[in-house]
Amino acid sequence: MKLKLPLAIALASLTLAACGTDTAEEDIPTDPTDQETAIDTLEEQAADDDDPADAVVTDEQLAPVSEDELEGAESIDDVDTYEEFAEQDSFDPEGLDAHLVSDDASERVIVFTENDEQVFKSIFMKEENRLLINNLIDQEVLQNSPI
Repeated sequence: MKLKLPLAIALASLTLAACGTDTAEEDIPTDPTDQETAIDTLEEQAADDDDPADAVVTDEQLAPVSEDELEGAESIDDVDTYEEFAEQDSFDPEGLDAHLVSDDASERVIVFTENDEQVFKSIFMKEENRLLINNLIDQEVLQNSPI
């Protein structure tokens, strides 16, 4: 009788130990295609993070500049002289009037007008090397990414 109790406990312990799983081993992909799929998923998530629609943009950045700021802005003859427009394809600045509203150590703001109406606003954040382009008519972010 004394032998049955320790034997029952030992069998119960072995049964419970055999039923337990080690989740750490199950999480490690052993098949190379599983690893590639995991990498592809991470790349897709990173690409989704670059979506301009998901970017955080302030109301001030989306808003047109004031009439006083626009009147005090310097007229730009050729926007291609600015590095941020070298490969930008969010909109075609040809045929629009460009105005340099501000250009300081941290950012450069350029507003594009058509028939005296503000249609696009670009903000080049120099430290981040990031270009933000807004469609002021539709209140839409066209680009918000590193260049």
